[in-house]
Amino acid sequence: MLHSWRLSTPFARSGHIRLLIPVFILWFIWKVRNNAKFNDVRFSAATIIRNVWAHLSRIQEARQMTATCWKGDYEVAAKFGFHLSKLKPRPPIIIHWKKPTNGWWKLNCDGASKGNPGPSGAGGSIRDSRGRMVIAFADFLEEQTNTYAELYVVVRGIQLAQEARNGRLEAPVTPHTFKTPEPRI
Repeated sequence: MLHSWRLSTPFARSGHIRLLIPVFILWFIWKVRNNAKFNDVRFSAATIIRNVWAHLSRIQEARQMTATCWKGDYEVAAKFGFHLSKLKPRPPIIIHWKKPTNGWWKLNCDGASKGNPGPSGAGGSIRDSRGRMVIAFADFLEEQTNTYAELYVVVRGIQLAQEARNGRLEAPVTPHTFKTPEPRI
């Protein structure tokens, strides 16, 4: 049931209300149950609901809950009495792919890390001068940094092009790929 609750919105990520409310409910069920068992206080669902609402209110007052936490569930936030400004949709980014020179291939790739370091992945595609996909690849890199994933994917794409016996490869690389953070002292 909790799994289907979490999956009922594509926005449920760490810190999202869909992940927090079930935890709060279980926590306050446990507290009310213990209070009933050890202090002879009547078990009450209304008490659990009040406690969850009060806890959410304290988090909201402490400004620890942003509109992102409620994304996709603004109506629920309004029912709790939380007035959030909805997230403004980002304007679309128009992407234009430029074909490589005749007889050449082009590598488009990206690597990323969640947590930096954290679980990482890299993938890309190589297309010919007509725009046809020649090679596509994706690799899970386990625990790595973002820089490692970005560099890995470029090297992997070049290796795959060499294995396919094409020595003419355009591999556009952005400057941030090779940017290293300043050392901390």
